[in-house]
Amino acid sequence: MDEIEESLGNGEQIILFQNRRGFAPLLECLTCGHTPQCSNCDVTLTYHQYKNQLRCHYCGFHTALPESCAACGSPELDTKGFGTEQIEEEIKKLFPKAKVGRMDLDTTRGKHAYEKIITSFEQHELDIRWEHKC
Repeated sequence: MDEIEESLGNGEQIILFQNRRGFAPLLECLTCGHTPQCSNCDVTLTYHQYKNQLRCHYCGFHTALPESCAACGSPELDTKGFGTEQIEEEIKKLFPKAKVGRMDLDTTRGKHAYEKIITSFEQHELDIRWEHKC
């Protein structure tokens, strides 16, 4: 945090890397501990806040964010872990004057989207770039 603040104060740019897309790697029931799994791949579904859904990063399966646990019916659901969406949100709160851009599969699906983000950073239109890196 101190190094980011110092770099921004010096007019420098920052690139941060995170290897998890989405808002949170999993959704968990606080009552029974159940975590929704992909019906095709049997892996934990990732919560994507911008679309309010759970997604499988292997096969593309997606479903709306449930209001209650599929196993026990409890409405006590919570996200666990940090993904690129959540970290971008936190960085914007911590450094409200900084211009932040996120670059992951979700933000670069459109034609030339990848190049636009890179160009924005090269032209100093962004102070902090958040990037998903496998």
